Order: sequence, then structure tokens, then C-alpha cells
Amino acid sequence: MANLFLKFRKFLQKELPAVPLEKRLRIKHPVTTQEMETLIAKLLAKKITAITFINQPGVDQNKKDQMVTMMLTTTYRDQRIEWEKVRLLLAPFKFEIAPELDEETKDWLKKLAEK
Repeated sequence: MANLFLKFRKFLQKELPAVPLEKRLRIKHPVTTQEMETLIAKLLAKKITAITFINQPGVDQNKKDQMVTMMLTTTYRDQRIEWEKVRLLLAPFKFEIAPELDEETKDWLKKLAEK
């Protein structure tokens, strides 16, 4: 994953300023691989929590925040995402791989789903 992110980061640094936006975007502080992995872990924890409470709209935000923290400590240890735990937590939910993804990503998602 680190190698893929390094390629993506180089791409963003090169191409983002060229995107024809009204207000130009510049990367002032490139995100490290570790920062990206931490961000992904936090997003996964939020998604797992959202899925858990999907049919419970009245759940208190404090309870959701506690669940996010619990999911983060469960799936992210020693600054690494424990993908096996993520897979187990998401296993009960139907997952379809988007057809527009590249083959490498599709293969990775298939392997993750098979374990």
C-alpha cells in the first residue's frame, strides 16, 4: 500500500496545480504514508460505525463517537491497519466491487473478501 500511495502522492504533486479550477490548489505539506494510513483507519472506523447504526437514527452522537474510537483501536494497532479485522467487521454486509476500478485494486479487494 505504501508504494501505491507514494505513486499517488507524486501524481498529486505534479498534476493538482494543473487542474483548471477557479482557485488553484497547491500542496503545501505532502501527506506522509503514515498520515494517509492513519486517515484511512479513521475513515474506516467511521464507516463501520455508520453501518452499525444505519437502522438506528435516534442513537446519541456520544455513543457513535465512542463506537468510532472503539473501532479505531480494534482495527488500527502499531500504526498499521489490521485488514483482517476490517474484513471480519464488514463481512456481514454485501460488498460489490465497482467495475470502473483498475484491475490491481479489484484483485486486492477480491483477496480481502476471500480471506
